[in-house]
Amino acid sequence: MLWVLLTTYLGLAFLHGALSYGLQTAVASYRASLYLTVGVSYFALFQHDRNDTIWTLNLVILAGLAVVLFAIAAWLVPEWRPQDPGHMALSSQAYERSRVLPAQAAQFIALAALLSLPSWLQVGSSLWLRLATLPLLAVSIFLFHRSVWVMLAVSVLVTLAASGRGAVRAFVVVQFLLVALALVWLLLVGLDMDILSASLRTAVNEAVDLDNNTLDWRIQGWRILVERAISDGPLSILFGAGFGIGYERNIAQLYVTASPHNYYVELFLTSGLLGCGLFVLSILSVFRRALSQALHGGANEMLALPGMVIGVVVYSASYSPQYDTALILGLILALPAIPRRRPIPEGVSQPAPP
Repeated sequence: MLWVLLTTYLGLAFLHGALSYGLQTAVASYRASLYLTVGVSYFALFQHDRNDTIWTLNLVILAGLAVVLFAIAAWLVPEWRPQDPGHMALSSQAYERSRVLPAQAAQFIALAALLSLPSWLQVGSSLWLRLATLPLLAVSIFLFHRSVWVMLAVSVLVTLAASGRGAVRAFVVVQFLLVALALVWLLLVGLDMDILSASLRTAVNEAVDLDNNTLDWRIQGWRILVERAISDGPLSILFGAGFGIGYERNIAQLYVTASPHNYYVELFLTSGLLGCGLFVLSILSVFRRALSQALHGGANEMLALPGMVIGVVVYSASYSPQYDTALILGLILALPAIPRRRPIPEGVSQPAPP
């Protein structure tokens, strides 16, 4: 019901924006939120048992591997890249030339890698799941979307925490995978693919450069946009200005119209505190369902679900979640709730089953 309420409220914010800024402008701004909220609400309508869910999650891993193959092909054949090869070749940063796929694709690959990670904790799990983990992790990292790096690191930590008794083994598995990735890196460097080393160096150098880094650039933009919305009065703070309001701002003497690269800021500008609050509560409802399945579901395949939800939360601080995220969140929300068992007091015998 929370997701239905969020969908309805954001739909009203879209109507407000269409009347204020025009239908085409409002649609362009509303599209990502429409995919997410309607998608989650739709997929949550289907009731799945554990076997159906595991089968669907395996399909997500297979889809992630398909995106991995396309990324490799795009690295080898520049003409296949979704981005303009000429623009990428002229980029001043080497890591931008390695971004053959957008952040949304890197996020999907990272989520698929998380899904395959629990297979290392289960004796007798499918070999293909274990073999899928390494290319999924490698490509999600080598696409050099640093927001996805942060999302992946946080999600892995949450997955390790959800492993409980298997946390030690999971930690060893993660160390093994990191060593394997390092070996792959050395192999590629040995094959004279120095673009990877240059990409890593420039990506790290820009991130730690206090005078010129994208994080500081984004934070300045967020502050400008939020302060402008607050100055518009209490109605704008509470309900927002509607989809299509625009993100024009001046940062370091540059006129910027692009997205603020923060879904929470976008929601605040378009739907106010009410929209942000509904989104947080809706995500919390999915996390609670994922956590109950991970802790009490009795299946190792469910251990990655809480980390995936937290990953979406972290990713939303840099980009807007899209329709592929809606499938995963809706699938988790459709899982049956596991009731909490109250402890039986001493001296009270448990009734025999009928």
